[in-house]
Amino acid sequence: MAQPRQYNQTNTFNDWTTTNPSDPHIGSKFDTEFTELKQNTDDLNTNIALIQRDDGKIKNEAIHKDAFDQDALALIGASGSGFNPKGDWAASTAYVAGDIVNNNDATYLTATSSFTSAASFSADSANWTLIANAAISTTGASVNTASGDGSNKVFTTGYKYSSVTDIQVFISGVLVATNLYTITNSGGANNITFTTAPASGTNNVIIWGDSVVSQAASAATKAYRDTTSNHKTTASRWAYLEDATVVDAETSADSSEYSAKEYAQGDFLAAGGSAKNWAQLATTPTTTAEDASAKEWAVGVSTHKGDASAKEYATSAQYDSVEGSAEYSAKHYAAQAKDWASKTGGQVRNDADSADVEYSAKKYATDAATSFDNFDDRFLGGHTTAEREVGSANIGKNHDGDALVAGALYFDTTLGVMKVWTGTVWRQMIPTATDQTNIDTLVTGTDGTAGTSGSTLNMALINTVADSGNLSNINTFANRYRVDDGSGDPNSSNDDGDLFWNTTTNELKIYNSTTSAWVVPYLDSASVDTVANNAAISMAIALG
Repeated sequence: MAQPRQYNQTNTFNDWTTTNPSDPHIGSKFDTEFTELKQNTDDLNTNIALIQRDDGKIKNEAIHKDAFDQDALALIGASGSGFNPKGDWAASTAYVAGDIVNNNDATYLTATSSFTSAASFSADSANWTLIANAAISTTGASVNTASGDGSNKVFTTGYKYSSVTDIQVFISGVLVATNLYTITNSGGANNITFTTAPASGTNNVIIWGDSVVSQAASAATKAYRDTTSNHKTTASRWAYLEDATVVDAETSADSSEYSAKEYAQGDFLAAGGSAKNWAQLATTPTTTAEDASAKEWAVGVSTHKGDASAKEYATSAQYDSVEGSAEYSAKHYAAQAKDWASKTGGQVRNDADSADVEYSAKKYATDAATSFDNFDDRFLGGHTTAEREVGSANIGKNHDGDALVAGALYFDTTLGVMKVWTGTVWRQMIPTATDQTNIDTLVTGTDGTAGTSGSTLNMALINTVADSGNLSNINTFANRYRVDDGSGDPNSSNDDGDLFWNTTTNELKIYNSTTSAWVVPYLDSASVDTVANNAAISMAIALG
């Protein structure tokens, strides 16, 4: 909220008491003063509520970083003596000791006193120390961390990896390309070797491998390798065995399942049938009469489970429902989709029984494009004054280079106002921010509220009048000359020589401070007539 409205005293009650000791004070003047006072106290109460809680303590939101001066910020640590979060790391940026940045879900603290960051974080990594990495989760992946010293190239891993693609390696939060390290499992050790030794840093080398589950499965597979012959036999049975279920050669356990060959093309299965039977038999290969082979589902003409084949769904004539179904074929829907997309000769038919309903997307798109072009010719959007009002190629032209229609609009980004085309010139629709400030200042009423303006203001003349010397003269004249407001001759704030027009007697009066009275400085019409008559009589007597 803005500052409280200032209280300005409008009436001086002591002067009234002095000049009118027996008259009561005017109630409306009290109302005016009390209203001014209430506005000021209401504003004060509103502003106090912004900074004070009901328990008398400072409001939580009232203290913010801009409220601290430089000394306070230095005490907190903003000058380098403490930590200063700087957000995401940025290239070519000045950093100092204590700055904290984020990069690739990792958090880093400056490792040097002051520097300007490089073009990439990888090139800048020597200036930072990793302090947290939100991306690491050790519950579902094999993760090893180590600290680089600038010379060591070989690092041990928890699992024996076979290829550089089995792991992801990060140095100071930056993903390392797989051509910059190799797997070196020599002498029974689990190692990787970097082409270039990682820079010094605490836990800045992170080796992220496959999941723990995958590593365990890999170990079990390798152990299985020791009984190759039995596994080979079992694998062979799973691949080729006919007319029997598969028995594991290692454990002699019957799987109660069949080989891949039997499932693919055999005839042994009493129920269900092989993939071959399910694929091509014209009759059902099972005891379930409601089902059929893939071939039957593809090209058959009989229905199963109350439905039709793919052929029926694909090629039935447009607007003819599919056999055994209330739906239509792909051919029908495709033709109808084409109508919805591009039909230009009228509305699109919905189904076999419905009348035409709506128009195609092409027609709506064409209509929309036309509407947008018309709108674009009437509202030109935001432009600078020069772009719309300088040069024959711009003045009075729309985006297509055609003549503007009267009433066209554009937003003048230079002045920050809307303008309208009259047919010959652009007219400003609203005042600029500076104009509005001058208008508000000019039309403010005596009670402190903004007034209204009904005419164009000549700011040059107003500024001349508002000059301190001229304004003083105007105020002096207003105090020296007054017009009757219906209450008779003024009885307060009277100075010697003040002028006053009495609308009741139609007389101009002057104030005489010596006699403390308003006097008429000339003869009224009756007195003039009397003087004239007396002069005429005297002249007649003198002339006999």
